[in-house]
Amino acid sequence: MSNDVNLNSFPSNRTQALAFLYTQNQDLKGKTPTEIAEIYVSAYEEINDNISDITSKVRFNKSNSNS
Repeated sequence: MSNDVNLNSFPSNRTQALAFLYTQNQDLKGKTPTEIAEIYVSAYEEINDNISDITSKVRFNKSNSNS
């Protein structure tokens, strides 16, 4: 018997965390689980598609403000 323990946690990255926070802050009253999943997936895809650009802009603005 192995003593190895593999813990997987959610969210496992910033994109999942941001998509979850976005979904959590929506008005979910009356939404079906499928509709909630669609909100999450849509948020995840939008964040994932834009996270590199957003990160670059923040780093650029931060480096310019320190000059």
